[in-house]
Amino acid sequence: DQLPLTYLVGGVATLISSRAIGVWSDRRGRHFVLIAMLIFSLLPLYLSTHTEELFGRCGILVLLPISTLFMIMMSGRMVAAIAAMISVIPPQVRGRAMSLNTAVQSMASGLGSALGGVILGSNLNGNALIGFGRVGIISAMATISAIVLAIWWSKNEFFSTPGQNVPSL
Repeated sequence: DQLPLTYLVGGVATLISSRAIGVWSDRRGRHFVLIAMLIFSLLPLYLSTHTEELFGRCGILVLLPISTLFMIMMSGRMVAAIAAMISVIPPQVRGRAMSLNTAVQSMASGLGSALGGVILGSNLNGNALIGFGRVGIISAMATISAIVLAIWWSKNEFFSTPGQNVPSL
């Protein structure tokens, strides 16, 4: 019954933090901030999917900071990822590349939701999710894979020089 408050606080925090993350990305470097945001996102990801195991049945004062941090980190990952992508895509193919990116994101989101639906269940009373921790572990593994890919991407010359040998899309 505290869901509206959770989204209100998380949304406001995301609006404020997204701009700050964008500025940080411009100043410190897009790849560095992307990797940092991916790493930082692991803690709220774990906390949000293992809250009951770690804290038991807890109230809004425990859940609100965890969910807010989760929303900040997840949107921050996207801000940094889009900034990093845009920095290496030449303007003449940027629209096509961004639409391809959106399609891949949507497909991954749908597959993630389907996988979550297969893994998640509820207890006999129907008032608690079962398997939520497992979904969190799978998500953390995907995030770690993204960290490895982002590190490789930041070291690969092809991806660090805008417009160099860009294949047509």
